[in-house]
Amino acid sequence: MHLENSPEIFKQDCDSIAREFPHLFKNIHQKKILITGISGFFGSWVLGVLNSAIDFYSLETEVYCLVRRNLDKNKKNFWLKEIHGDIQTFNFGLDFVSPLVGETDQMAAGYLGREGACFFDYVLHMAGNKSWEDIVGGTENLIKNLNQSIAPLPHVGEGMGERAAQGERRIPRVLFTSSGGVYGKKSRTDQPIPESLQPDLLGADWYSKAKITAENLLLDFKNNNKKFDLIIARCFAFYGYGQPLNQGFAVADMADSAQKNKIIKIKNINTVRSFMHMGDLVRALFFLLLNPDQNISGPNSSIVYNIGGERSEAILKTAEKISKIYPSEILWANTPDNFQPLNYYVPDVQKLKALGFVERF
Repeated sequence: MHLENSPEIFKQDCDSIAREFPHLFKNIHQKKILITGISGFFGSWVLGVLNSAIDFYSLETEVYCLVRRNLDKNKKNFWLKEIHGDIQTFNFGLDFVSPLVGETDQMAAGYLGREGACFFDYVLHMAGNKSWEDIVGGTENLIKNLNQSIAPLPHVGEGMGERAAQGERRIPRVLFTSSGGVYGKKSRTDQPIPESLQPDLLGADWYSKAKITAENLLLDFKNNNKKFDLIIARCFAFYGYGQPLNQGFAVADMADSAQKNKIIKIKNINTVRSFMHMGDLVRALFFLLLNPDQNISGPNSSIVYNIGGERSEAILKTAEKISKIYPSEILWANTPDNFQPLNYYVPDVQKLKALGFVERF
């Protein structure tokens, strides 16, 4: 288990990922990317890898990040453009396009097709993990903006300059990070969960319900816009550098407890998980987002992909691994949870593997 938690190792991991996929990262040369949710755990890895790739391949890439507050200074670079706004209310025109000399804000906002206007080649939608409104309302607002940006270009009227041509806009490829929780409670079997399993959210938490609602909003938009390029990544359980504590990340919480208290407490010994390192998660996200293969997200492809570790193990086994790295005692309480049916949360990742993706970390 790759638990080393230092900035130096994190940088090495990001560098190795960037150099592994030159054919993919060179696709973003002179392209524009929009990322929502960049200040979160997933976002820190995405930024780290982009930083390595843009530097290593000398890419002319513009990355627009929607943020509520400034990113840490060590995350900034010349290619990174922070756009301060809210996921539920941002507007491509008002927030991302500055008016030219002689234009009003309204003219700039209504004219996304001009040269230099900020429409995107790729969108990585990771925002909204703290509330229903952010996940669902934020996705509704993103769709509203996408609908505006991929509509046919308007007629160039007086005062709008001569920077636009008639025709359709570029259509971005959009990747949405959903959750394995959307499969619901019936996923608690003893077999890996395939993408074909129909979600059953009876008794599920708000987060899982919000994620499947956002998925359906995006799928409806795709069905009504056949050229819209969409990928849904259902993400399972992960660990790695920068992982927050007390937010449901089991490996981080157990490792922290082992280091501080020399005790790892297990709430439910019937839990079975597969944990993927963050290096492999971000590899998978870029592998899907930047891959030009139309079979991944084209009109005739199945666009939902599970992302997670393939090798399952009982939570006690995971605790034993951690206790060997940070010597500690493992305790489990005699609670009702320990007499419940098997809590099995492991993805079937054959679809991702069929594309040529393999875990490396």
